[in-house]
Formats: sequence, structure tokens, C-alpha cells
Amino acid sequence: YQTRFSQAEAEEREALEAERRILGLGHNQTIKSADGLSIILRDEGSLTEAEKLERANFEVANKALGADDVDTLFAKHNLALILGREGRWGESISLMDETFRASSRTRGPDHSITLGYANDFGALLLGDGRLQEAETVLRESLRGHMKTMGTRWETSLTRSLLGGALTGLGRFEEAESLVVVGYDGLREKEANIPPIYRSEITKAAGRIENLYASWGRPEKAAQWKSALAHQSIGDRDGTSE
Repeated sequence: YQTRFSQAEAEEREALEAERRILGLGHNQTIKSADGLSIILRDEGSLTEAEKLERANFEVANKALGADDVDTLFAKHNLALILGREGRWGESISLMDETFRASSRTRGPDHSITLGYANDFGALLLGDGRLQEAETVLRESLRGHMKTMGTRWETSLTRSLLGGALTGLGRFEEAESLVVVGYDGLREKEANIPPIYRSEITKAAGRIENLYASWGRPEKAAQWKSALAHQSIGDRDGTSE
């Protein structure tokens, strides 16, 4: 797994250096390659380097392409996720809120990219413990996903995230149907989920375990803890059942 990351990082660095030299810093393709490298660094855990790269990339994109350009918004979104991974919730949530609102205005609230930003916005609010705000964002995101994307895996992810917010709010019965159906949908559509998002399946199983632990149902929590351990092994060795 780490070897695959290292190879991808080396390839992305080489491509970025060539594009900077030939196309310039403000070219769309250069900005996209910087995004790609920052995502790899983030997922490797190299958060300081990822933040430095993406913050500079966002500033270049904002100046060269404009604040509402698709590539500027994606760079801003990536920076918000990196900051969230660092636990810097204030700036992270502010940037993602701005990104989501700009995409809603320019693409429309039910565009697939806007809905993806809504999920990430809700997940950051959830991470910061802002549960009622997370519920509001994710409930509207689920409405949009069901309207626009139907039964695709992204809709299942939205259900799981919303269920996580409701668990934190103590609304366990409604949360149960969301986290279980969401997890089942992700497993069913696993082959269609891009590799970079496959870890969402494990996170969804963790939300079910957390639900039953919070609900005072330790036997069910133990069952899902075992399932989560098995899923994590599958993620590491590249297998799934």
C-alpha cells in the first residue's frame, strides 16, 4: 500500500515539475496536478507539506483563474480537507462553507460536484461536533443526492454521514436505518467506488459500531467492531468479500 503511494507521489511530482516549467504555475493542468500531489501527501499523512503545497496552489488559482473557477474551488476544497485532517476546524469549515456556497451559486445546488462539497462540509461539521449544523447540511445533501444521483454510492455515503450526526444527537432509531442502509449500499456498490474513497466503507462500519455503543447495545456494537476489524484487514491487503 505504501509502495503504491510512493510510486504515485514520485510520478505526480515529476508531472508537476514538467508542467510548471512548460505551462506555468497558473495553467489549469498545473493546478490540477498540484491538487493531485497534495491529495497523495494528505493521504500519506504528510500534512504539513500537503498544506503548504495546496495553500500556494489555491492562491495561484485564485489569482490566475478567479475565485469561482472550477479549479480554484477544487483547490480550496482540498485545502479545507487537509486542514480538517489536522484538526484545524475553524479555517477548514470556513473554507468549505465558502466553496459549497460558491458551487451552489455557479453550478446549482443539485450539481454532483456541489453535492460532493455538501457531504465534505457536513463531515467537517460532524468532526468538529457541530451536530445540528451537520444534520441540516447533510439532510439537504441527501435530498439532492436522491434527486440527482439515485442509488449511486455517493447517496449511500450521505445516508451514513447523516446517520452519524443523528447518533451524536441521540436520535438512535432514525440513525440506525440511515447508517445500516448507508453501509449496505456502499458495500453493494464497492466496485464503483474510486480507490481513493474506498476507506469510506470502513468509516461507515465504524458509524454503526458507534451507534450501538452510544445506544447502550454492547452486543451489537461488538459484532460491528469485529466486522470493522475484518474490513480494515481487507483494506490493507487489497481484498474484500
